[in-house]
Amino acid sequence: MKTYNKLIILALGFLIINACSQNYIDDISKVGQGTDATAPVIKIIAPVEGYEIKVPDVVSPVTIQLEVTDDIEIQSVSISLDGTELTSYTTFKDYRRLLAEYTYPEVQNGVHVLTVKATDLEGKLQQAQ
Repeated sequence: MKTYNKLIILALGFLIINACSQNYIDDISKVGQGTDATAPVIKIIAPVEGYEIKVPDVVSPVTIQLEVTDDIEIQSVSISLDGTELTSYTTFKDYRRLLAEYTYPEVQNGVHVLTVKATDLEGKLQQAQ
């Protein structure tokens, strides 16, 4: 039985090597970016508009989740609360899409304005509140 399993693995190995050397697998080729037609798209996942925190403490944490996409490449994304920048992103694993989560530890009771700004390589700016 062990010999039979080893023969099957050996045969599969030869098939894979043969497929690669015979160009049965497509080569990776570079494709041009094209023109940058649109500004980045911002989707604030959390907190939703009208979100209220009801806690007895005066200060509580809030988690901000967002998604930013662009047709070519994102240059920068910044998150601000009431005009004060909390964090910004300038490096991305996927240059066309950012999924981010940021926890701001000290949100005071009251009404606040969350602003997300995203800029692409051509300088097109999109802002969401």
